[in-house]
Amino acid sequence: MKDEHIMAAKFLMAARYYLVTGITDCLRCHLKDTFAETRMAIENVAFAARVKRHPHLAIVWLDAGESKEEYEDYRQKFTKLFPDEHQLLKILGERYDMCAKQTHPSIYAFAGRSKVVEAEKMYTLKFEYFQAERDGSEPIRTFLFILNTHMRIFNVFREVLADALGDDARVLELHANSVDAKYVTHCAQWVQRIPALRPVAR
Repeated sequence: MKDEHIMAAKFLMAARYYLVTGITDCLRCHLKDTFAETRMAIENVAFAARVKRHPHLAIVWLDAGESKEEYEDYRQKFTKLFPDEHQLLKILGERYDMCAKQTHPSIYAFAGRSKVVEAEKMYTLKFEYFQAERDGSEPIRTFLFILNTHMRIFNVFREVLADALGDDARVLELHANSVDAKYVTHCAQWVQRIPALRPVAR
């Protein structure tokens, strides 16, 4: 197996981990925390695609912990992760930027979490630990966003690992198409039950 395939397998396992932890936090209604995990999953597949395009970068990534110089070399070479000419990576790049805004102490990260209650003689600042919505749209909207994003991540991994998959590539393609069809069906069902979900990530 080639170096880029081994690296892709490592990145794939990491992305799967962030899918599991992201869904777990989502179902706990820690919705803001899911953005950090989704961001990491996107970054892992982007790294895998970068190594696929430039196989010599596998060694650069592996050696990044050897010295400050090699780490700096790694930082400089693992850029341009979301090329415009790759439609899937371009979309994932846009989602990466959105998730990044939620993972820094910016206004985006505090929106939906911090609330102010003003009375005549009192000013109360609240910080919400759980971000469920009374209209029923959350945590379902975030759950569907995570699934949709990971479906796209999975398809990029299929591209990256196509040479190594061989005959299994067709099997995975059929599986991906089946999951996509089920996702669309379930989205339509949820929107019928909870109109506040519109629009749903597609």
